[in-house]
Amino acid sequence: MFESASATTRGDLEYLFNAIDTDSSNTLSVSELAEHLWQVKRGISEEELDYLFPCLDIDRSGEIDLAEFCELLLRQQRLMSNYQEFITYFLPDANQDNAISIDEMNLAFASVGESPLNVEEVNFLNPMMDGESMSWNRFIELLLVT
Repeated sequence: MFESASATTRGDLEYLFNAIDTDSSNTLSVSELAEHLWQVKRGISEEELDYLFPCLDIDRSGEIDLAEFCELLLRQQRLMSNYQEFITYFLPDANQDNAISIDEMNLAFASVGESPLNVEEVNFLNPMMDGESMSWNRFIELLLVT
C-alpha cells in the first residue's frame, strides 16, 4: 500500500514516523510508541501496549519499521474513508448471531467495493478465530492491524 501512495502521503507518513523515532534508529521501539501514544492519547495501559505492539510489528522483529507503520496508517485511512458508507449500507451480522464470520466479512468488503478475502488472508485469520465467528470490535481491530 505504501508504494502506491502519493509522494505527498509517503512524505507525510515518513515525517510522522521520524518524529516518533526519537533515537533516529529508523525503527520504533515499544518505548517510542508508548511515548507517542501517551502524548496524543493521554496515556496507554501496559496491557493495551502489550496487545498493540505485536499487531504492528508484522515481521516480529521487536521493532516497527517504516513499512509496517505506514501500512497500518494507510489501512486506517482507507477504512475511515469508507466508514460512513460501510455503517450505512452494511449489516455485518447477517445471521444475527452477534458475531462476524468470514462470509460476513466478505460481504462487508463487497459493500464498500473492496475485494473479498483471499486464501492467504483467510488462512491468516482462521487461527485467530479458532473456527468461530468474531466480535465486531475484533473485526475492526483486524482491519486496522492485519
